[in-house]
Amino acid sequence: YVREGDRGRKGDTILRISEVKSEYMDPNLVARTGQQIDAKSASALSYREKIAQLSNQIVALQEERRLKLDQAKNKLLQAKLKIVQDSIDLIAAKNDERIAQIQLERTELLEKDGFKSPADVEDKNLKARTTMAKANSQEQKLLQTRNEVINAEIELGSIQQSYAEKIAKARGDQFTAQSSQLDVEAQVSKLETDRTNYQI
Repeated sequence: YVREGDRGRKGDTILRISEVKSEYMDPNLVARTGQQIDAKSASALSYREKIAQLSNQIVALQEERRLKLDQAKNKLLQAKLKIVQDSIDLIAAKNDERIAQIQLERTELLEKDGFKSPADVEDKNLKARTTMAKANSQEQKLLQTRNEVINAEIELGSIQQSYAEKIAKARGDQFTAQSSQLDVEAQVSKLETDRTNYQI
């Protein structure tokens, strides 16, 4: 209110000290700050809901994983039991093959001595070949069952890995949402302080 060299009297205003920020120029500053608080609060609520949904998703994934693992374990157990049965069947088929071979050899000896006909030898030969084919078939079946066991074990590992990744991703998303929620809540708190200061 004065320049250098002016004369002044007691009580004259020489200068006024004030703080001027650009936002103070807005006559609706307090109302707009309130709107920002409302928007940020709604955003924080949205993050809380997302966190809850992700928690539910994690629980659902864990339950689904448990069921899938139980299913895969049952499949593995069935395959292992089938190996036992196929092994027993193979032993029986090998025994039948051995017996048929012995009978063939005996019939061939008896035919040389004139006690059996060539037709009897052919019959025993056919039986020996049939039992050999059955034994080979049973061995093939056992190998396939062993492959089923290997596949069931691989499936178990695959289920574990797949669900571990899904759950880890959901947990990562949950932590990100929690971090964002805390950040927004901190912004709301600062805005509330600003609004109070603006009102004053």
